[in-house]
Amino acid sequence: MESEEDVDAILDEAEAVLAGNGISGIRSHLNQRERLEIRRLRAFLKQQDEELATLRSAVEALEIAQEAAEPKAARIPKRKGKRRLSAIFCSSDTHWRELIDLPINKHNPTIGHERIRACHDQMIASLKRKARDAEIVHLTYWQGGDDLVNGDMHDGLLSAFVDETPLEEMEATYQMRHQEHRHLQAKLDLPVRVVVSVSNHDRDTPQMQAGLAARRSYDIAISHRLARDYADWDWHIEPSYYALSQVGDFRTLFHHGHAKKANVKTTACGLRTPPWRWLSEMQQHHHFKLWVQGHRHTDSFMRTSSMAFSENGCTCGPNGYAYDSGFAPEPPSQSLIYIDHETNTVESRETLFA
Repeated sequence: MESEEDVDAILDEAEAVLAGNGISGIRSHLNQRERLEIRRLRAFLKQQDEELATLRSAVEALEIAQEAAEPKAARIPKRKGKRRLSAIFCSSDTHWRELIDLPINKHNPTIGHERIRACHDQMIASLKRKARDAEIVHLTYWQGGDDLVNGDMHDGLLSAFVDETPLEEMEATYQMRHQEHRHLQAKLDLPVRVVVSVSNHDRDTPQMQAGLAARRSYDIAISHRLARDYADWDWHIEPSYYALSQVGDFRTLFHHGHAKKANVKTTACGLRTPPWRWLSEMQQHHHFKLWVQGHRHTDSFMRTSSMAFSENGCTCGPNGYAYDSGFAPEPPSQSLIYIDHETNTVESRETLFA
């Protein structure tokens, strides 16, 4: 039998339970422990979700890498007679919608398009001259990025220099590229491969290394539209920052120039020094004989016994971005490179001033 004190205690606890919405002191203590356990489990599940997201990104990157396998080498016909040459036209850093009003440079969309057309016409004239004593068997057209100012290039940092939204600028850029490719298609009578690589300013971020930045690239979106319009050309749209192309036995690696290790040093006397050690490491992996990059608005060309290095200029000319970045002012230009397939080396390189 319970004593009166025990009964009173039970009644007091019952009243406390009723007053506390049915939660006793013991139950409240247990609930607190359960809440802590639930909180711990939620934190664990969040961590698992983050790890799964990382794994999914890695799987996506591997799938992209698998899809972006090296393109088949463009075949070079073996004929007796003239030496066989192929050409590489480098088109990058046009910034063609940018508004520039400097004493040494005036630029707007009209001038930008005229400069791009001038470089294309010079390329066509050069190909005709070369064809007098050589057989031009193939043209690689590198669409190297930074066509847009308020998009891939600076993600809005230069919006004051372009009176358009990124989507409006993207549409205008597509129309410009469409006109220029139509112009080239009417003038060229040889196989063409268009090589495209990403030019977003992601630097050496995990997104860049994994190749996922292509998912939000305006340049890549434009190139996919153009590839449908010009299906007769061979398109290699690489969803990463490095695009490898092979013509015959000659391999070229294209990179816009945003990787930190790709920076070219300039000495006090103005000598350009490429990152030869890093390039040698890249060469051991990709087995290229020519490295092509843009980004620094500087036209230069150097070679060693094992590789050639080419920097592409720009068509917008000197601007505030180039000045702030320490780029040397130089006239607008693009470049044209000839490959000799008898010696499997760079035969010559031309600077096409706009």
